[in-house]
Amino acid sequence: MASIEHLIDRLKHEDADVRTLAAESLWLFGDERAIDAWIEALNDDERHVRRRAVQCLGKFGDKKAVEPLIQVLNDEWINLREDAAEALVEIGDHRAIEPLIEALKGGHENMRSKAAELLCVFGGERVIKPLIEALEDEFNFVRREAANALAKIGDERAVEPLIRASKETEWDAWMGNAAESALTEIRRRTVQ
Repeated sequence: MASIEHLIDRLKHEDADVRTLAAESLWLFGDERAIDAWIEALNDDERHVRRRAVQCLGKFGDKKAVEPLIQVLNDEWINLREDAAEALVEIGDHRAIEPLIEALKGGHENMRSKAAELLCVFGGERVIKPLIEALEDEFNFVRREAANALAKIGDERAVEPLIRASKETEWDAWMGNAAESALTEIRRRTVQ
């Protein structure tokens, strides 16, 4: 069996497949020494190596990875940005809220959708207004995720914007259903 030191060394191998496998294999050790190696791998030239490192950092859950993962939210590869957002949520550090709000407000539509989906995990005062604003995004799937997130959070301030959203004729039927479901969930929580 390979030692952790051997795998960390393999993260510097010339072959990207070897580096990717090493990043993934380090997970088996559950050793804190892997954290620094994964953080370093976030700068690898090969995006699949970076992706494995991001995923492992999220699973490991060490708050030391929060700031480096926030930086990955600016990576050129959308899949890696989405993985970094998910990793930040897995770690559960509130420093991730503001970068996720920024991702919700601008950038690629897939990232806006992912940010809306993930912000509900944190809930709280800071995420309500940006999620309500996302109900007016130009893309249906971003609006849907914002409605779903608001439903999960269950804040009453979302009721009126969701009612307006459900009545928008240019929105598809699914969005209307998502808004209605969100309203039902918020009302259910309010009654309890």
